[in-house]
Formats: sequence, structure tokens, C-alpha cells
Amino acid sequence: MYGYCPSWVLKWEYRRKSILEEIRHYSADIISLQEVETEQFYNYFLPELKRDGYDGIFSPKSRAKTMAESDRRYVDGCAIFYRTAKFSLVYDHLIEFNQLALANAEGSDDMLNRVMTKDNIGLAALLETKEAAWSNGIRPDPSQIHQPLLVCTAHIHWDPQYCDVKLVQTMMLMNEVKDFFFVKLSFSLFNRK
Repeated sequence: MYGYCPSWVLKWEYRRKSILEEIRHYSADIISLQEVETEQFYNYFLPELKRDGYDGIFSPKSRAKTMAESDRRYVDGCAIFYRTAKFSLVYDHLIEFNQLALANAEGSDDMLNRVMTKDNIGLAALLETKEAAWSNGIRPDPSQIHQPLLVCTAHIHWDPQYCDVKLVQTMMLMNEVKDFFFVKLSFSLFNRK
């Protein structure tokens, strides 16, 4: 597929170091990644990024539930990393598009045959700002501390022949994120009082 690239550039050992260098170069407070293998998340990205002050959450695609442990480590998924000095994780939420398609099929063969068969996922994190998030030399307004921030990443189906599936997955993602955010935000604010 990538005949224009030298073979050494395609080797994972090279690519993962380049990816990490780029992440470190931008020094973002929040990072979202897709197509991260389970083993690479736990054995490479999470330990490396923890050294830089991040923590992270991860979920593999749905098919990982049906696989042996030895095979599960190669299943890719979605990851969200956040700077622990600036954010704390309040809740996280896995969005499994195939399960949502099954639950919402209502007799639709297209929903069952085209959407449910894809094991794509989304991952949402409700973060809360810490005082350090506003450390720009100015003391933050107390109302700015503990502000909720919803972060979401998703691996939508890739195939251009399935643009309808992409649309349905995007709609499901938005609905789940809306429901997740408002329920968890309301719960979080209610418990803070």
C-alpha cells in the first residue's frame, strides 16, 4: 500500500518513536489517539507519557471481548491522555457502535447488516480542571477551577463505500456524548453542593 515509502520508515519501532516525538513536540494538555494497539497503549504510550505528566484511558475495539488474551493485545482502539497537573478524570465512557446499532435497529436490515457488523468504538472522558490549568501567572477566578471538559475520540469506519455507516456512527456518537455529558455533569454538579 505504501510503495512510495522506504521500508524502514514503515517499521513500527521507527514509527512509534516518531509519533511520540511529535506528541512531545506539541506538548498538548490533552491528546486523543485512534488505532492504538492494546499492547502498545499499556507497554509503550502510557508508560512513556506518564513520564511527561500524563495519565490516560484506553479501550480496544469491540471484537477484543471475543478473543483469547494472546490475540487481544493486538486489537487496536482509542486512547485519551491528559496532563494530570491540569485535569482530573471524573468519568469515562465507552461507545460501542455495534451495540448501539443492535439496540436501535428496530427491524432495519441496513442497521443490522451494515452498521452492527463494524466493531468501531468511541471513547469519552469527562475531565475537570485543576487550579494548575489556569497557571498563567494570574490567579484564576474561583469559578474557573473545577470546570468540566468533555473530551471524545472515535474510530469511525474507514471504508468510503460505507459513507452511510460513517454517518450513522457519527450520529450515534453525538447522541451518546450528549447523554453521557449531561447525565454525568448533572450528577457531578449535584454531588459538589
